[in-house]
Amino acid sequence: MHRSAILLAACLAVAACATSPLDTSGVGSRVTPGQALEDMPALQGTRVQWGGEIVSISNHEASTIIEVLSYPLARDGLPNSYQKPTGRFVLRRGAFLEPQDYAPGRMLTVVGTIRGVTRRSVGDAELVVPLVSAEQLQLWDDQYGSRSGPRFGFGVGISVGF
Repeated sequence: MHRSAILLAACLAVAACATSPLDTSGVGSRVTPGQALEDMPALQGTRVQWGGEIVSISNHEASTIIEVLSYPLARDGLPNSYQKPTGRFVLRRGAFLEPQDYAPGRMLTVVGTIRGVTRRSVGDAELVVPLVSAEQLQLWDDQYGSRSGPRFGFGVGISVGF
């Protein structure tokens, strides 16, 4: 095998490790929920990938509603809770989602379409937040979204000399 083929295979393997587990084809610009509110008429119908910490969940007869405190996403789609939140959003999924699995405090990422806005109460305040129709959900293991303790990992490097 030629060195260039080995290098290409290594690059593809590393790139595959850093991609989102969700199908993000057709996802528009990297607009945040806060930015979406500022330009809602123009962004309604836009496909987005957003994520963050679950604030609340409620199941209804034909859908589940989840309120999320949004954070910027890493390359693999994992919300980065060490950065400043980018707003709140609500996602609607046309199916029952288990509240024990989608519990407040868990991290998730969604790919879906902005459908407009909805109103939410936070304490005595009433907020207007974007509403996303969820096509795909990625619920992250507790270890990924934890705010307690350091988050670090180990990797394997590849070196090719010419």
